[in-house]
Amino acid sequence: MTPPRILTALAVLGITAAPLSAMADDGITLSVTVPVYGQYDNTYTATDNSEGSDLYATIEPEIIVGLPRGFSLQAGLVFEPVSDRDPGRDRAFKSHGAYVQTLQLVWEAEPFMVHAGKFTPTFGFDETHGMYGDTFLSDYELTERLGFGGAVTVPIDGIADVTLAASLFTRDRSFLSESTITSRDHLRTSDGTPGNTKGLKNGAVAIDLRPAPHPELLIRASYLRQGKGQGDASGQTAYGLGATYEYALSEDVAIAPMIDWVRAHDTIGFTDGTSTPGARTDTITAGGRLSYGQWFGTLTHGARIIKDPAAPTIRDRFTQVSAGYEFDIGLALETGWMRLHDTGEKSSTVGVVASYAWEF
Repeated sequence: MTPPRILTALAVLGITAAPLSAMADDGITLSVTVPVYGQYDNTYTATDNSEGSDLYATIEPEIIVGLPRGFSLQAGLVFEPVSDRDPGRDRAFKSHGAYVQTLQLVWEAEPFMVHAGKFTPTFGFDETHGMYGDTFLSDYELTERLGFGGAVTVPIDGIADVTLAASLFTRDRSFLSESTITSRDHLRTSDGTPGNTKGLKNGAVAIDLRPAPHPELLIRASYLRQGKGQGDASGQTAYGLGATYEYALSEDVAIAPMIDWVRAHDTIGFTDGTSTPGARTDTITAGGRLSYGQWFGTLTHGARIIKDPAAPTIRDRFTQVSAGYEFDIGLALETGWMRLHDTGEKSSTVGVVASYAWEF
């Protein structure tokens, strides 16, 4: 691995961006958002003896350099632990590394958007409610893909706004997949797994629908096809259907229910999935958020059913609850609890997270 190459790329971006911010009169702009999270998780009981605590930070700077004629350069960086905690041991601020999650050139001219580079294709939903609400949903978040895509939004007067997004991609095996400070495993073609293809042999399509009478409602249908990697017996086909809704019950009270379902064929898992012809995985995440002024609470439940023709059916599930408060200064504090059943093992975790975001 060559982490200095990442530093060089980031330095080039920073050197380029600095003078651009001073050229706003020529239509070139710079905006930076830096979300910062400090989190503590304590798995206090586990049938596989994986108890232990983890104290860590996550920093996710987002940089957008606005260019003339509708173009922009967008970068998303991540600083977080790049390896899992050793089962049965405590960890505090260890194994952190920095890497490039997105780096793409974007062109926008309503109602069109086109992008190319390193990005996250649209498939399923990329967030849910609560500290641990993405426990299963994060399995099919297609981060760190190389390729291109686009979207178009078509408003149908009085009926709905419809957005169609599509992309072609492969998994990132370039120097952009490396991390600095602490190195992480570098993906190779020989590692196989669906989507780890030579060339852009993978694609995703998503249709978003926002009904005109209820623009707070978002309905998304998505499709994914990932080609087979080296040594795999088959590729992967997956479908998704979900909905989120934000509704104000009063001036101070609001609710936000959501549900997302994804079915995958011929693999078990996604980013690091196993090619398994005839297998089927159904993943459902449902939950909601209740807000009262600056207080909020969440409840989320997830289920994952894995059917392998050569093995017994696996039924995983989790339930999480969390609550928190958002201060006027932008700081948010949240505490949560999760009970997880994963491949026959059970565990319980409690945690707390503090978050804040700077905008420049």
